[in-house]
Amino acid sequence: MRWRSHLVLVGVAGATVAVLTENFPCGEARGHDSEIPGYMTAAWTSEDGSRQVVVVVNSNFSHDEAVAQAMRNLVSLAYCGH
Repeated sequence: MRWRSHLVLVGVAGATVAVLTENFPCGEARGHDSEIPGYMTAAWTSEDGSRQVVVVVNSNFSHDEAVAQAMRNLVSLAYCGH
């Protein structure tokens, strides 16, 4: 099955979450990342399910760009393995 859309809205328990498409160095993934006070989260999967990553870290909501870049680097490393 090929993904046809770049944005899918999923309703769960009254909440709607956008499922996004992200390009990593090792290929395309579907998932979502988000921030709430005290936490940064990311969950991504490949189309065939051979690569998956879920990362949750504690953070200060008013963090700077360096923290956001570190999170992106961590997620990419965990997803791609390099």
